[in-house]
Amino acid sequence: MPPIDTIHTYAKINLILQVAPPITDPSHQSCGMHPICSWMHAIDLADEINIEQNQDGQSEFDIHWKSNSKSGRRPVEWDTKSDLIVRAHALLQSETNRSLPVKITASKSIPAGGGLGGGSSNAAGTLMGLNDLFELGFDEPALQAIAFKLGSDIPFFIDINSHRAGIPPKPAVVSGFGNQIQRTPRLNDSISILVPKFGCPTGEVYKAFDTMNLTQVLDPDQVLKAATLKKIDSAQLINDLTEPAMMIQPELKAIFAKLNDVPINAQLSGSGSTIFVLGDQCNSKLRQWLKAVHPSDLTIHAASLS
Repeated sequence: MPPIDTIHTYAKINLILQVAPPITDPSHQSCGMHPICSWMHAIDLADEINIEQNQDGQSEFDIHWKSNSKSGRRPVEWDTKSDLIVRAHALLQSETNRSLPVKITASKSIPAGGGLGGGSSNAAGTLMGLNDLFELGFDEPALQAIAFKLGSDIPFFIDINSHRAGIPPKPAVVSGFGNQIQRTPRLNDSISILVPKFGCPTGEVYKAFDTMNLTQVLDPDQVLKAATLKKIDSAQLINDLTEPAMMIQPELKAIFAKLNDVPINAQLSGSGSTIFVLGDQCNSKLRQWLKAVHPSDLTIHAASLS
């Protein structure tokens, strides 16, 4: 039997997300990109990826949504060729200048396009899985550099020791353009993930942020201080993309307003549209509110910081 690797790739939330205006110097290699400083933490909502060496020399990809219904699994809504799993595989073949023939099957549970990093996590898991399966010998910094070519969130998920132990990546303060990663202690807390029926396109949210003409200053020391406390201080949780996301999706603003009326302290993850609620407040009150106000517009996932 050919070697096979089964990987769980975990979602993340942005407990803190500071965003600065984009680099405008045309001589800068990151011109047009927004520097960030974010405290990212994995949660125990995960996709499952199986990677198997393919003896016939070809590569095959089966990417679908996990389903417990009688109708069976459901294919993803996008072209598989554009999926980050496929792109990560192609990039690693290019980086190594060799063929890496595989059969990859991905069963997805992380909602797409909501700021939870499911695609980025899949890409990172694929890179680490291929690295181990084919004994490519990339260390963590090298694999993070490759990952950064695919997307700014992906290096956070490259945590080789955690990957090999079958656990989520350690939390981190992520700065620069997503390529500077300082790991922080793991925290334990219950969390509810609220997923609206709509998404918030990341590019449009950042464009809305730019129209606000803010002079945001990143404060890595503040973020690191918050991330190294033994308990989350909810007063320090911020997301500079919340207001621009509401500009793109007014429905998001209405949801936050109703949550505040309950009252429930909710935060946006990434550029949205996923909302998260930490701690005990996420139990009966939230579920009653969802049933009464948003019976079909929102789905809820119970999870934990991991």
